[in-house]
Amino acid sequence: GASEAVLALGVLFVALRILAAGGGGARSSEAHLRSEKQVELVSTLFSLAALFAWADLFLAALSGDRLAGSIRGAMCAWGVLHSTPWGFRSLEMAFVAALVASVWRAVHVVDLTQEEPLLTRTKMQLACFVAPLFLASFGASTQFAMALDFRVVASCCSTSLGADRATELGAHGEGQAIAMAVFVAAGLLASFFALASTRARATGVWKPLVASLASIVAAVVAIPAVVGYVAPHAYETPLHQCPFCLLRVEE
Repeated sequence: GASEAVLALGVLFVALRILAAGGGGARSSEAHLRSEKQVELVSTLFSLAALFAWADLFLAALSGDRLAGSIRGAMCAWGVLHSTPWGFRSLEMAFVAALVASVWRAVHVVDLTQEEPLLTRTKMQLACFVAPLFLASFGASTQFAMALDFRVVASCCSTSLGADRATELGAHGEGQAIAMAVFVAAGLLASFFALASTRARATGVWKPLVASLASIVAAVVAIPAVVGYVAPHAYETPLHQCPFCLLRVEE
């Protein structure tokens, strides 16, 4: 998270400077070349920050699971995250930051397929929007870490995801099946067009764009698909819809 925040600060500073300079309106070939190098630097750093954002999200969930044994009443990461007001906030902000960073990455990949850098200014403007999300995510995770109290008695996920809550989420309805179908379809669509775009880059931007959008859709519906469809099948009960208990399903 700290590495992600440091990279975000550097990218934000350079992106604002590029936008203030006018982007493509370079006055000399030397200034234009310097601007292109700065854009390339920003793109490389932001791609690395996007990777760190997803690593931060997965490690946050994994660390919450590993801390469950240190807090009484916490059977999984749900109890650890629920023990402080910043637990789920930090996880949600980490997910939003990672997802929006993937949107930026999609725009960057589409820009790389063009002969002329037509999306440079768009990438810099989007970077100025995503970078503060990285900083906010790091701030929220820091607040969560500082608010952790191992002396409290946490609540188990069954108290929040019991039979009533499972009914609200559609444990016996069609919602979870639809989410799973959309997740599988979007994943297959993203894989197909990603492979097609790597074999025929000269065909335009629509193939990588479809692959990118399908990947984002798959990432969004993955949560309800796992909570509503995968988890109940793994636990062999439709009333247990905790995604974090999947990390302990073999225990």
